[in-house]
Amino acid sequence: MIDEDNPSLQVVIVINSRELACQINSIALALSTYMKVKIMLLTGSPSGLSFAEVKQKSKEGAQLGIATPKRLMEIAEKKLIDLSQLKLLIMDECDEMLAKNFCDDMGKVLMAIPINCQIGMFSATMTSTFLNHTKSITKDPVYILLNKDQVMPEGIKQYKTCVRKEDEKLFTLVQIQKSYGDHHKIIFCKTRDTVCKIVEEMKHLGISVSSSIEDLQTENF
Repeated sequence: MIDEDNPSLQVVIVINSRELACQINSIALALSTYMKVKIMLLTGSPSGLSFAEVKQKSKEGAQLGIATPKRLMEIAEKKLIDLSQLKLLIMDECDEMLAKNFCDDMGKVLMAIPINCQIGMFSATMTSTFLNHTKSITKDPVYILLNKDQVMPEGIKQYKTCVRKEDEKLFTLVQIQKSYGDHHKIIFCKTRDTVCKIVEEMKHLGISVSSSIEDLQTENF
């Protein structure tokens, strides 16, 4: 898909948060050591590139961009990047990317890419309503859908706990911690701020916990 001898921007991965963009960027940088592919992280500061840095990177050539929707359009509208040779647009967490909070920004992105640009849409959850919505974005789409039996690792059970208010989440996590005793647990959070908040509150309750966040040294408590 990426022509290593062509310095133009050819693939863009769009994701709904700066934290996730940074994680994808770290993996892409690791993979790029085996390829002649240059990468741009197109998010706001402090993680991403400034407008001046984007302009310089574009002159030097970068084939892969990893971006948040609003920042991508800010950079494109300032003509700091050229989307005319884009071959592939990847929308990760696409159910959220097309939700109300990001719909306008993603609409602008989709209008800015070439008509023959391939679109890849990835999500862990896709409702029938959402799948119908994709037909207005893609032409003759190919769906690759996996049911829970195909993605569930053997021996792992899943449970769902519903909470009515945001401040009930910590109480619920503490109850789960007590119920499962010494078993190791991993808590995935959407933002860096949420991770820091949970770590601080669990530490205050005397629970042993460690954090691992992009660009933040792991600490043990």
